Amino acid sequence: MGSPTARKDQKEIMSSLQNAVTKQTNSNKPYGLNLSTLKSGLDILLETNLRDTLATLEQPVYLLCGDRDTLVPLAALQSVYKQRIANSLKCDIEIIHHAGHAPFISHSELCLCYLKKVING
Repeated sequence: MGSPTARKDQKEIMSSLQNAVTKQTNSNKPYGLNLSTLKSGLDILLETNLRDTLATLEQPVYLLCGDRDTLVPLAALQSVYKQRIANSLKCDIEIIHHAGHAPFISHSELCLCYLKKVING
């Protein structure tokens, strides 16, 4: 949501999920996709708010976000970033402009560049 390529991205995700379900259904080999497990994971995300924990975690935190994310608003991540900096905790934030909730799909090259920067220090 929010990305200029949201419809295309959504179709790509749905197609990938459908292909995984089809492969799992037509094979004796499990592909790791289980719809009840996926639903349980989404329920956990719906009911859990770890912003306070994230704001005080001693490990370095790297926030990668889309400025058009309607599921995890940019303001929420900026608040975590400010709290961590105020507490002298390592934190970096990378905002992908014109990206929604899944910038790794809509803006994969920018995300990859950021990840390389984090890994290489």
